[in-house]
Amino acid sequence: MEQDGQPVGRISLMPEFVEGDDVYRAAALAIAAHEGTGSIDGRKKSVSGADDAERINYSFKAAAEPGSPLKDAAVRGVDVVGSGQDGQLFLVRINAMAYALSDAQLEKVIKSISVAE
Repeated sequence: MEQDGQPVGRISLMPEFVEGDDVYRAAALAIAAHEGTGSIDGRKKSVSGADDAERINYSFKAAAEPGSPLKDAAVRGVDVVGSGQDGQLFLVRINAMAYALSDAQLEKVIKSISVAE
C-alpha cells in the first residue's frame, strides 16, 4: 500500500505459518512475534467466515531509517491465523500506518480473507 509514493502498509501471507493443527498455539506464536516491539490490543477467537481462526490486533512504532518520515510513526496491525482446508496453518498479517486506513477500510480488508481450495 502506498500514499503519495510512500509505503504506508503491507499485507503478507504465510501459507505454512507453523506445522501442526492447533490454531490457538499458532496465534500464540504470532503474538510472541510482537512482544517487546509493541502492544497487543486484543484477541478474538472467532473470525467471520472461518471455522477455526483467531484475530490478533496490535500496534507498534515504525522502525525506519533515521531521518525517514516513517520513523516512529504509529502502525496498527492485525494478524489472522487460521487453518486452511488442507489443515495447514496460515497467517495473514496486515500492517498499516495508523492514518492510512480507516477502521471500516481495515475491516473490509479483513473480511476479504477467505480460504480457497
